[in-house]
Amino acid sequence: MRVKYLVHPKIQIKFLVQALMLNISGLIIFAGALYYFFKNYENAAHTKGLPPDHLFFSFMKNQQEMMLNVFLVVVFLSSVVTIIYSIMNSHKFIGPLHKMQKQLNKDTWEPIILRKDDVLYDLSLSINAAMEKSKQK
Repeated sequence: MRVKYLVHPKIQIKFLVQALMLNISGLIIFAGALYYFFKNYENAAHTKGLPPDHLFFSFMKNQQEMMLNVFLVVVFLSSVVTIIYSIMNSHKFIGPLHKMQKQLNKDTWEPIILRKDDVLYDLSLSINAAMEKSKQK
């Protein structure tokens, strides 16, 4: 059986975008820290009187370029992981909610049946108990 992970795309994509923004924000902060690190080393070298054509500066430039390439790979990989995690995690909530909503919108009431390991299993039990009470009145 194929699982449909985007049950409510509007809600799940909003969650995904928020998670991606959080991920990218953290990476931007990390990039700023790296820039600060390299600038500190460059300033320290200037303070010590190294000439601008010193081997140290070309070494630092090469290191910065290498770190930029590593950083871009990390941005890509962490974004892929964030997308997968966001879709899977949002489905754990949205799937049971969708099932509950479909059941509650029917003309005749039937108990909401979720798997015991579903995130909202306890809520479904409470709704079922409340519906049973209201039927008895």
